Amino acid sequence: MEQTRATLAPVIARNPYLKVSAKVAGYHGSILCKDFRAVTGAVRENAAAPAVHDPEVC
Repeated sequence: MEQTRATLAPVIARNPYLKVSAKVAGYHGSILCKDFRAVTGAVRENAAAPAVHDPEVC
């Protein structure tokens, strides 16, 4: 997982609208069940963010 996370760094650096909200231990298939609080927290954070359309990004 750390290798995957490392490949995200350049993408996140180029796009200010992307953000890694939480780092959780577990497999992606079981995160929704075992760490639903991290998932719901990220969803709520995104829902509360102002909508921004940047033609350079999209």
